[in-house]
Amino acid sequence: MPATETSASYSPALPITASVSSVLSQDVLTTNTIPVDTESPSPVGPFVNPNSGGSGVAQVEALGLVTPSGAAGPLLSHIARNTNSPSGWVVTSLLGGITASEVMVGTQLGGQIIGFYIDSAGSPSPSPSVRSPASPRAAA
Repeated sequence: MPATETSASYSPALPITASVSSVLSQDVLTTNTIPVDTESPSPVGPFVNPNSGGSGVAQVEALGLVTPSGAAGPLLSHIARNTNSPSGWVVTSLLGGITASEVMVGTQLGGQIIGFYIDSAGSPSPSPSVRSPASPRAAA
């Protein structure tokens, strides 16, 4: 067939299969020094704290299910930036070190950050844990 001719009789080998994979991520915390619960469907709830950097400087923080060595299970924890720590992050256990299986975070229209969790027994948090931007170091 000359190079200027085309063929309309092309038939691909059948069957044709296609595979697709998609992962959506908006907020990312990058560290390999915080052991989170890899079995949880929702082990980290990132959020932007508008005042965590001081003087109105916003930084990414998170509620997470952190599994320190020796713990009975993943502990509900607050993860915040800290340039003085080797990892760049500081982890603080919340609510007396309770264990949890999932964590979620949302931001209300007024800027209040609300954290929800499912405890290790499968019960949802009794009430939202609110963290106001005006007091960024208040307990979540």
